[in-house]
Amino acid sequence: MPILSSTIIGSPVYKAGLDAGDVILKVNGADIKDQKGFDDQLTDKKPGDKLTINYKNRTGSHETTIVLEANPNFEVVTFEKAGKPLSKEQETFRNNWLQSKVK
Repeated sequence: MPILSSTIIGSPVYKAGLDAGDVILKVNGADIKDQKGFDDQLTDKKPGDKLTINYKNRTGSHETTIVLEANPNFEVVTFEKAGKPLSKEQETFRNNWLQSKVK
């Protein structure tokens, strides 16, 4: 999977040394053919987890590690805090979820 644009300064990908023109070949040993394959490797990951990346560029084949981080551009807020009304279905779902007990 090629990286098509410059990576964002300070992002985990940038910190790992990846940039436009690099081609990601493997993530944690799994072959990567496309964006979906890359995204599939992230499904159960959380901030602080590490990904071993095998990639190639004009200077040859390389390996690096990406340390995942929370995205500072996103904030989770309730509908009410965002000034939006909560539908009856959303309220029911929330109440059921909050009252559930994990064993």
